[in-house]
Amino acid sequence: MSTIFKKIIDKEIPANIVYEDDEFLAFHDINPAAKVHVLVIPKKEIKNLTQQLQKFLQKEDIHPNVIETHDWEGVSLFLEGLKIPYVVRAHGCYRILKKYFGYKASLGVEAIETEALKKASHLICVSKNSQRMYEETFGNKGIIITNGVTTTAQNLSETLPFSLFFFGSVTTKKGFEIALNVFKRILQKFPTATLHIVGKNYENYLKENNLGEQKNVINYGHLQGEELKITLQKADVFIFPSQGETFGLALCEAMEIGKAIVAADIPSFRDIITHTKDGFIAKNEDEYYEYIMKLFQDDVLNKTIAENARQTIHLQYNFEKTVENSLLYYQKTINN
Repeated sequence: MSTIFKKIIDKEIPANIVYEDDEFLAFHDINPAAKVHVLVIPKKEIKNLTQQLQKFLQKEDIHPNVIETHDWEGVSLFLEGLKIPYVVRAHGCYRILKKYFGYKASLGVEAIETEALKKASHLICVSKNSQRMYEETFGNKGIIITNGVTTTAQNLSETLPFSLFFFGSVTTKKGFEIALNVFKRILQKFPTATLHIVGKNYENYLKENNLGEQKNVINYGHLQGEELKITLQKADVFIFPSQGETFGLALCEAMEIGKAIVAADIPSFRDIITHTKDGFIAKNEDEYYEYIMKLFQDDVLNKTIAENARQTIHLQYNFEKTVENSLLYYQKTINN
């Protein structure tokens, strides 16, 4: 079957071509993900990617019973010819991010992902919300195996009083504007309160929004490993005001270390948090402020919510359970 790119090369589909020679063709993407978005494609159709993968497996003497791949950019299409069962784990491909969360994605990537995910006979979705989105978009329901986090020993380190932690990329889609607005209100009540940012893009966000230096804001940037764990353990309360997620891995990581959470009222977070039991779900800035202030001022409530949050992760979202369920599904895939 002719691909969308082959049809553009053959001029069956019109395109704004900016360069062409005997080997390559470059054209403006019809749905750009940036101000200038030019796609460069080879004119000679590459049909041997599957063969290259076969050669690699033979060279390395690898004989898989099943292969798992992600859903981004339709990479699973190249597994079709291997005659080896494969599983696609749907973390949130570009078409899903565009359709439900307002991200940009190129037309070419969307087309490839659509073809790949409609063909995927073994699909793992990471949440109920993820399953719904993939069924609506690709007609492929899949099964649910939630992401998991590694469980650790109880955190005994001291927290920083009145410290609010934002854990994630500093963007509008992650709700940083909400976090900053709520924190400014908190400062009026507690002048010594601090907002701690663990994630990328803080300096760029300030520049893009013409914001100067923010009072009592501490930016750690992107952290990993033990440094990340040690830093997160300092938190008094976490705020997760994201506009949309396919799951909520950062949320689970914060819950696992035994911290009180106030999170956005979005489907993926509601799947994880039971409101007022192991966290709080906030619908607007007033509710964020109300719940955070309660947790700051009531040590017993803070501790109870935090302990319940940790228990939820250990019982339902631990990594060992994710591995166990995945292995069972692999076996079922092989048997089919």
